[in-house]
Amino acid sequence: MRSLIRKIALLFIIYIAAVGILFAVGEKELDFYIEAPSDGGEVSFSLDNEDVLTIKERSLTQSGYEHLRLSKVNDGDAVLTVDFGNESDSSVVYFSFKSGRFGIIDLNSLSFSLWQYAALFTWLLFAGITAILLIEFYKDMKENMYSYFNIACLGAALFLLIIVIVDGAILINAVTAPEKITVYRVLAAISSSTRHFMLYTSPVIIILSIALCVSNILLCRHEGACLINTLGLIAGIIFIIGSAVGIYLCGSDIIFSYKNLLCNVYSALYGYFECFLLSTIACVIISARHEPKYDKDYVLILGCQVRADGTLYPIVRSRVDRAIEFVNKEKSVCGKQAIYLPTGGKGSDEQMSEGDAMHNYLRKHNVSEDNILVENKSVNTQENLIFSREIINKRSQGGNLAFSTSDFHVFRSGIIANELGIPIEGMGSPTKWYFWPNAFLREYVALFVKSAVWQAVILIGIIIAACALCLIVGL
Repeated sequence: MRSLIRKIALLFIIYIAAVGILFAVGEKELDFYIEAPSDGGEVSFSLDNEDVLTIKERSLTQSGYEHLRLSKVNDGDAVLTVDFGNESDSSVVYFSFKSGRFGIIDLNSLSFSLWQYAALFTWLLFAGITAILLIEFYKDMKENMYSYFNIACLGAALFLLIIVIVDGAILINAVTAPEKITVYRVLAAISSSTRHFMLYTSPVIIILSIALCVSNILLCRHEGACLINTLGLIAGIIFIIGSAVGIYLCGSDIIFSYKNLLCNVYSALYGYFECFLLSTIACVIISARHEPKYDKDYVLILGCQVRADGTLYPIVRSRVDRAIEFVNKEKSVCGKQAIYLPTGGKGSDEQMSEGDAMHNYLRKHNVSEDNILVENKSVNTQENLIFSREIINKRSQGGNLAFSTSDFHVFRSGIIANELGIPIEGMGSPTKWYFWPNAFLREYVALFVKSAVWQAVILIGIIIAACALCLIVGL
């Protein structure tokens, strides 16, 4: 975390220094463009104060824009009068300019000398931060994929990527069609970028929300109705309402005071939360699809409820089968025989412990007794890991560990192992799809809870930035 902050801080220092040098140089000229009349009429230009600015050069671009190159003479204010030579009320237009130490500023379009370079430096800043976050995410996923830090890195990178793409497209236009791009238009495009992102991606969130609702209904039917099993249903309804409100605000023609301000702030926050949701989904899926290295000494099989007669439900059987598959493959690849360690105590409605039930299943599948240890006292995942570590340490003082659990549960189990300081890799066994949405939601909420202070600061910053951009370009 500190290393990441140092890298981003260094990038900001370089950016500030580069922009500072740019303004210190103080370019003395500014390109001004205005669309020429379609009827080919003559356009005249005049400056009210040629002691401040002069027209150094005038030309007509291929796209039909009048191009003036204004040159600084002294510091001060000047007004450029553009006369289109017809008798309508709009035939004469006025543009205000300010000439100062840092060059010339067009007060109407907010363009200034060398603004394209400042825009390029800003794009490089955001692109650099995005690259740093993605590299940090990639490195950390290789070293420790069970971390909310990974979700935060990827989520922030996705959010910044919106700005990088929009700003990059604008820079390309600034090179290919400079007459059509001004600072005002750049800021307006960035200000509304999350609005477009929300409108274009809202179908994804709506589909995910429907999946949340359907999965929780199926979950309640198969596993029983309880608050935890209905959280996805509640969240799905909230997401659908949130998407509908966003589409109504940003996609309709309603007009009222501060509508754009409300729309941009709402879409910026929506985009931020959406990017972190997509990041959470990615991290949970990647961890579930991960295949541990074939160097393990012990493979823990995390406990789950078994039938009253001691036989395994499909979800538990799948975990054991996944462990058998891994151990057999490890033996064929490197000749190493890992020890199975089924875990789980006895519930009030069970005749035997989960660990013993899985032990019996392993024995029926021709696994030697010598290759099985049993942990049969734990009541949750945390105790599964703690008690298993104690058993392993008594036997051999450590070793390379892996655990087998349901695919949707791998990331959560890995997080718990990290908190306990247990180095371990997980593998996922296939389960019904309706378990997945709740797993995504659980880790998504946990991320914001565990980093509440940082998230609050970032969200306040996003609101301030969205408001500032909207006020600059006009409500």
